[in-house]
Amino acid sequence: MQVRHLKDFRLIHEAVASPRTQGQDFYFECSVDGVMFYEAVARERGRVGDVTKYVLLSDLLVPLGEPLKTAAALLKDSLTNVLIRYELYGWQGVAFLTSPPGRLLHPAEWAVEGRRCFDPRVTVEATVLADELVEGRSKILIQLLQDVLWAFNFRSTDIPGMVYETAKQNGVL
Repeated sequence: MQVRHLKDFRLIHEAVASPRTQGQDFYFECSVDGVMFYEAVARERGRVGDVTKYVLLSDLLVPLGEPLKTAAALLKDSLTNVLIRYELYGWQGVAFLTSPPGRLLHPAEWAVEGRRCFDPRVTVEATVLADELVEGRSKILIQLLQDVLWAFNFRSTDIPGMVYETAKQNGVL
């Protein structure tokens, strides 16, 4: 279980929630009815040149994968549906890169040109059984991130492998 989300928590109406404290960059709540809410400040990885902000796959995956891992532990053996809605706000103009700019084969300016998000708001969602959070979390992450990456104009047959490997490296599977 991710202790970051429940390091300091309180009980509320058949649920647990992290308290809203100053300096904390997230809020987490999960109920026995399968309702989970997680909100976190999104951050770009850096900039290409002085202008274009960029993110890597881990920057998009970890804020989704960590709370799903926590919810999986809390909802294990529950017979309930879980609605997962993943939303990005204010990411218009932010680019998605598959590697840090210094490791790209072409100049980073070329890579960001076609991989910028043009939508001010990106929303993807999935409805799953609580048990799928335990057994099929990689499949859920792949599905949601394929949809998110569509907003960054990134399409590749390698997305499932990229998501799985990144999730393993970051401890969310």
